[in-house]
Amino acid sequence: MTKIFISYSSKNQALLNHLKSMFEQNKKFALTIVPEQNMNLTPSSEKVKKGLDSSNVFVALLTEEALNTQWVNQEIGYWYAKHNEPRKMYFLVEKKAMPKLNGFISKDMDMPYRFSSEDSFKVALEKLHNDLVKNHTYSGIYHIR
Repeated sequence: MTKIFISYSSKNQALLNHLKSMFEQNKKFALTIVPEQNMNLTPSSEKVKKGLDSSNVFVALLTEEALNTQWVNQEIGYWYAKHNEPRKMYFLVEKKAMPKLNGFISKDMDMPYRFSSEDSFKVALEKLHNDLVKNHTYSGIYHIR
């Protein structure tokens, strides 16, 4: 089973719901989604580290809201530092967020899962899902223009 860590902003709940709906239909995948609001005594940082360490694929919903959250940026950096081989990083990127990408992820990278609306998000999500079903045929971190 492929364990996928999902990095997101709570402001993008509708997009997250679409992602969950698509991936939960396929028993090949198990999603790790750590809510921003922690309801029990385990610190959020420990849940995030445990989720990142136990996952073998990383998917980030990169929207303007997500890029403005400390968690998403830290999750990307943590994953990048801890998972050297093979790096399985995938980014669903909102087109209007592209100019703000810098650091481990930049606007110069090949980003095949771009979207500008909820409808185009569904198309990008389906493409990502299909690529993951085909045994991880695409790893966004390696395809730099």
